[in-house]
Amino acid sequence: MKYLIIFLIFFLTSFPSLAKKNEPYYSEKFCVDLFSGTSEDKIKEEGKIVASIDCSTATKAMEFGWGDSDVFDNIGQSLFYSAITGKTPTIVLLVKEEMKENAIRRSIRKIEDVNNAFGLSIEVILLKIPNGEIIKYE
Repeated sequence: MKYLIIFLIFFLTSFPSLAKKNEPYYSEKFCVDLFSGTSEDKIKEEGKIVASIDCSTATKAMEFGWGDSDVFDNIGQSLFYSAITGKTPTIVLLVKEEMKENAIRRSIRKIEDVNNAFGLSIEVILLKIPNGEIIKYE
């Protein structure tokens, strides 16, 4: 049994197309291909790297995250990146076909609630994966 597990791990890691893609994979891919940005743009203070923006464009500091997960870290990171760069704070929510619509709407509502409570303008982009289609929402 343990040899079977070792074989499966080796097999899946040997063929990246079979392995599950994670958030950094999509942020790097779509930052460059779709948004014409710089992926993992480093923020330095006193010569030390203190953070990496998932995607930095000419006007946006973009933080990527899953559409059905807790977005509070995304909110904080996008605001920090915006404060440092002067660019628009933007959260790109990655949406998979199997995600529940109410979970995605809950994530959007949390961002909108923070925007309204503090007079912020965090932009939200819904991005369908794996194809990279931008989804309109209301």
